[in-house]
Order: sequence, then C-alpha cells, then structure tokens
Amino acid sequence: MSDTSDDMAAKAQLYEAHMEMIEETIDKRKWETKDGKILSFEDMTTSHIENCIKMLTRNQTCIGDGFILAFNYELKRRQV
Repeated sequence: MSDTSDDMAAKAQLYEAHMEMIEETIDKRKWETKDGKILSFEDMTTSHIENCIKMLTRNQTCIGDGFILAFNYELKRRQV
C-alpha cells in the first residue's frame, strides 16, 4: 500500500518541523543527551564535545553535520 499525496504532504511537513527544531537547537548551542537532558555547549566538557563529534562522525547524518560544525566552532572558541 503506497502513501497518498496527503500522507506524503503530512510526512514532509513533520520532517520540515523536525529540521527547524534541530536548526534552532544548534543555533541556541544546545545538545540533548541520550537520556533527554539539555545541555548548553558552554556547560559541556571539552571531552564530552569531542566524544559527541566522534559519535556523530560514526553515524553520519545531515543533522549530525550541523552539530559537528557547531561543536568544532565551540572547540575553536575554547582554543582546543
């Protein structure tokens, strides 16, 4: 059974909303841990950020690419 055009439109709308939420999270320099805790980049240790970059690199998603850029910027800001 294939999706109707209404189903596809609804899925596209959900995807767009999800991507906007991710972009806002990156812009606000926040990270959600696997247990659902929200951390600002400033509150994360350097090793935590480095481990997040490694995990995102392994998983390779377009969402991860945005976080990798933001995390690298944070590390540069810290002069690491």
